[in-house]
Amino acid sequence: MNRELQQELYRLKDETSCSKKYRCISDATHDLCDAKFHALANLLECIDHQKTSCEHSIKVSSIYICNCPLRKFLALNLEKLTSIN
Repeated sequence: MNRELQQELYRLKDETSCSKKYRCISDATHDLCDAKFHALANLLECIDHQKTSCEHSIKVSSIYICNCPLRKFLALNLEKLTSIN
């Protein structure tokens, strides 16, 4: 795992509150909430079935946007974090 990415991941964890107890990084490939990244808009759309109960989910029009810095980081860097050095 890239050391700089790992440090950024844990920095974000320290700065982000999470009622789900950071389950997304305890087993990153299996317990992530469902989300779709829209690169042109730089938005992470929450498509998880529990989106209405998440403290980081914001309803905008008819969709929910994920506002969790940790989840956004994982959306952009998961492949790099899980690849073999």
